[in-house]
Parts: sequence; C-alpha cells; structure tokens
Amino acid sequence: MEFKRILEHEVQQMTSFIERLDHTEIESFVSQLESITGKLVIIGVGKSGLVGQKIAATLASTGTPSFFVHPSEAFHGDLGMLSANDGVMLLSNSGESSEVVQLLPYLASKVDKVFAITKNPNSSLAKGADYHLQVSIEEEGCPLKLAPMSSTTLLMAVGDAIAGELIIRKRLSEVDFASNHPGGAIGRKLYTTIDSILKPWVVKGDIVEFSDVISFMIDNKASAVIIENAENFKLITDGDIRRAIQGKYISDVSNLGTTSPITVELNSSLIGLKQRMTEADITHMVVVHNLRPIGIINKHDLF
Repeated sequence: MEFKRILEHEVQQMTSFIERLDHTEIESFVSQLESITGKLVIIGVGKSGLVGQKIAATLASTGTPSFFVHPSEAFHGDLGMLSANDGVMLLSNSGESSEVVQLLPYLASKVDKVFAITKNPNSSLAKGADYHLQVSIEEEGCPLKLAPMSSTTLLMAVGDAIAGELIIRKRLSEVDFASNHPGGAIGRKLYTTIDSILKPWVVKGDIVEFSDVISFMIDNKASAVIIENAENFKLITDGDIRRAIQGKYISDVSNLGTTSPITVELNSSLIGLKQRMTEADITHMVVVHNLRPIGIINKHDLF
C-alpha cells in the first residue's frame, strides 16, 4: 500500500538523519540563533518557503520574534524591515535556489547574522551564510521521484526542534507562552484563573440539616457544597446525596461527605489541575485561601 510505504519511508529518513546528527554544528547554529537580539526573518521559496512560514509562526509563538518574507517581496521593499540586530534564516533544500541566493550580497550589510539550512554544505547558500545547518535525506520517497516529501517533513521537524531548543535556553514560561496565545483554547486555558471559575458553594454553621443542604444545592444549582464551621469543613457532593437517599439516612449529615477533601490554593495555576483531578478520581475540588474554603471547582469547567 503506497500510503503506508510513504509514511514508513519518511519515518526511516527521519531516523537516519537523527543517527547522523552533528551535535557540534547544531550547538553552534542554535547558540547563534539564541544570541540574536532583534527579529529572526525566515526566507525561502517553493516548498521550503511554505515550511518556512510554519517555522516562523512556531518561533514567534514560543518567544523568538520571527516572521516570514518571500524572496521576491524582499527584493521589492521588504528588506527595509530588517535592522542591524536582526538575523535571517535562508531555507533551500539544494542551497542553490536563485531567488534566495541573490539576496546574500544585500543581507551582509543589513543584519547581524545570516543562517542557512540546506542539504549541501558546499552550496552557494551554505558558503554565503555565517552559519549553516546541514539537513539532508537519502531519498524523497515520491513514487514519481519528483515531489519533495521526506525533505520537507524533515525540515518541518528540524524547525520544531530548533524552537524547542530555544524554549529551554530562553527559559520560556507558561505565562510567557500565554502572552502569545490570548485567543482560542490555549489562551482560555492559560489565562483563566481559579477565582473566575470557582463556585461559592459554601454553607456556614455549626448545625446544618440535611434539608438545608438539599435546599442550598437546589437554589444554587450546585453539584456539591462545603459545610464549614469554626473548626473545620467538609465536602458533600451530589453523589453523597444520592447514596444517602438510597441508604435512607437522610436525617443526619454528620457522617455525610468527605472531611479531608483535596484542596487547591486560590492563587494556584490551572495548568495540570484537570489531570490531577482525573488521577485522584474526583469531580470536585475545594478552593482554599488562608486555609479556609471559599468555593469549589468542578472538573467539567476546566479545559
């Protein structure tokens, strides 16, 4: 089956590249990328250009200011966006793409450093750049032996690997990442705070009847409630209520609920909280502040 063969071929080419990694070359390449104090501009044409757009987007979202420029646009004014502290990364599988090679004389005086990623260390781009990274495959895998396949897959992965290295080296935090992703599911997850989703389902009193619990849960459409007195607190969930009714011990709440529920501090991060609740096999978590309960988080409200 050709579908399966191509997938297996691309995995094999990726594995072969990993086995041939030149760690010294990679260290030099990434270290110099890290040292750039301005923007990193990605330039490429054809399939390399399309991959370059993705690499630029990934780098920009992970703490390295980057954008993509098509070489023809660079020749017609976009070189004006470059500054002396910027870097340029040129992408070309052969290293001989004329549209990209022609930019080399103009880049030397415009930017701090010029990088190139090609398969050929003796190519025009490799020799003209300040820093070169060889990214090569043994065979594309296309049944017609015409379309770039494995080479573009590998280049995409190398771009991700570079971004990953820079994330670690720059010590990018979840907050830093969130600042670049304010919208969508990622933004919601990283910007949502505990106090914005907690439910103030707390009933205070030394003597709380079963009917009080039921009335509170009905009035507040609550799936759980915290019973708090001066000394301690406990969590009663809708599951506890169902079991109490089934067991016919609805006249007393003294033995109902969990007296040592799992808690989370109000100023804690939501990152990993849903996983924590899943592992603990709980649906409700008590939010505390200064050791006192202030509300409940329902796992279903987490992303």
